[in-house]
Amino acid sequence: QPATAGACTFRVRVTDQGGLTAERDLELDVAANDSLTILETSLPDGMTGNDYQAQLTGTGGTPPLQWSIIAGSLPDGLQLDSDTGIIGGMPVAPGQWGFTVLLSDSSTPSLQVTRDLSISIGFNSQPLQLVTVGLPDGHAGSDYRTHLQAKGGTPPYEFSASRQNGLTLSAAGLLSGRPATPGVFAMGVTVTDSRGAAPAVSAMLPLTVQAAGGLRLETADASSGALLLRYGQAGLGAGQSCRVDLAADANFTQPLAAVTDTGGAAVRWAAFGPGLNLQPDKLYYAKADCGGPTATLAAATRPAGRASSASTTVSVPAPAGTDQLRVDYGATAGLGSQVETACTAGRCAAAIPAAPGQPLYYQATYLASGQVSRKAGQTVVLAR
Repeated sequence: QPATAGACTFRVRVTDQGGLTAERDLELDVAANDSLTILETSLPDGMTGNDYQAQLTGTGGTPPLQWSIIAGSLPDGLQLDSDTGIIGGMPVAPGQWGFTVLLSDSSTPSLQVTRDLSISIGFNSQPLQLVTVGLPDGHAGSDYRTHLQAKGGTPPYEFSASRQNGLTLSAAGLLSGRPATPGVFAMGVTVTDSRGAAPAVSAMLPLTVQAAGGLRLETADASSGALLLRYGQAGLGAGQSCRVDLAADANFTQPLAAVTDTGGAAVRWAAFGPGLNLQPDKLYYAKADCGGPTATLAAATRPAGRASSASTTVSVPAPAGTDQLRVDYGATAGLGSQVETACTAGRCAAAIPAAPGQPLYYQATYLASGQVSRKAGQTVVLAR
């Protein structure tokens, strides 16, 4: 493809198999391409909430070509790629949009051509629906977390509800907190779609909060390459079976080992030894099940070379508005030390040091932009 216009003279030589040659001077006259055209005269319609893509095509001129909008505007949610000429995105509101497209080439001076176009966006007639019709049970005094789901209308959706028994519903549909009292409650929930394009939908969702079972799972020692966990609850009877699972992920899709016993003590110990090749400074997840409510814990082995110390990890869900977790800790109930950590992906986790064989007290507090949001838990004693 010729880059510039003008006359070009060159010599051509041809040689046969016998070694005979012939030459001739030739001239090629390259004319300037002074024509630039936009091929599209119309664009396809779109629908709110559905992906949209249309390709603008230009011919002639000197590449590369550049696209822009010089008048009017694209439908909300759509963008024009200036290099490729692709209009794409997801329309969020119905209507008719007119605009003027400018196509420019790379010659000097630049060739330019415009085209008036329009896009019609229709309303997604699928009705807005609240997919969640029931809520999983919770336990009084224990962290609770579940996501509500909707469909139809025009996403994204916005959820709302009044605070109910210690729980809060975020605009994104995350219901979280710590239920205060046991019982059966009706959570009034409303969902709206983007820009109110579809009527809001409301429903009363039943929530059952069970009495606190008291089951706890705590790191008792986290030496390099091994985990020793303390677990149990008041009222565990003789012969009652308990199982503690250890995994490499919070969803327990990567199980490592499990311990099951039928001891009669309310306080028990589960040991996961060096044979598992647990890595220093890595989070592992344990789950205790004694036939009732389960308890989970994120625990870290201590770094190699720190034989005189251990660590435990305080890991809790982050309520809406929480961006930090502050943990006060110490060898006595008077505490004495403090650490803060950032919360990510809806969860807060802070590793705190502890001496083997010594008691550890800690108090976790949620923070929102440095200010106290609410307590994350009561003072907890870890038996060493």
